[in-house]
Amino acid sequence: MTSLTPVSVCQSVGRTRAARCVAHAAPVLPSRRAALAGAVIMPVLLHAEAALAVRFDDGPLKRLLVDQLISCPVDYRACMRLLFNDVVSGGHNGSVCFELARLHNAGLAPVVASLASVKAAVDAQNLAAAPLSWTDLISFAARTRAKAAFDQILYSRAAPGKGEALLRAYANDFALPPLGGVDATEAGPESPVPALEAGAAAWRACFMSLG
Repeated sequence: MTSLTPVSVCQSVGRTRAARCVAHAAPVLPSRRAALAGAVIMPVLLHAEAALAVRFDDGPLKRLLVDQLISCPVDYRACMRLLFNDVVSGGHNGSVCFELARLHNAGLAPVVASLASVKAAVDAQNLAAAPLSWTDLISFAARTRAKAAFDQILYSRAAPGKGEALLRAYANDFALPPLGGVDATEAGPESPVPALEAGAAAWRACFMSLG
């Protein structure tokens, strides 16, 4: 099989598939813990999507945001962790940006710094009446990067010359959430999220506490 690079994948599947490429990472198979986290986080994402209100024609802004996130060198697992920790700490409102010194958020400061560059680039285009909220940015980052990683892995397993067909068959597009989330202005309450290195028992207790 021809050596796979993010650029070659994007060229082969066209612009509409560009959002499915991981720009700075080789294919990585998710661990069992990552798979479990994905199963847990999807209901959270759906709940957050339903809670947001559409306040403007956000189509162009969504496209710009997705394009910027594709080129952002941040791992999808870190984005999902950032979203989960934000939700647990008083709801999905971006308050995690004020909580980076907490033990369970160790290692997330570089993620927030990378996403801040995305936010600055999007805001500079003035496509909306107000700046992009961290609430929206965190949600989009988790969705976009996870979907891109999935598609990259799927493409890497295709037979020679069959990558595009495999993506058409199994890598369906998904609906993006509306924009308009409102950010917190301060840190949320202390949350029960375990430290990253905590064992299974600590994570089970955390999930049970969420109801």
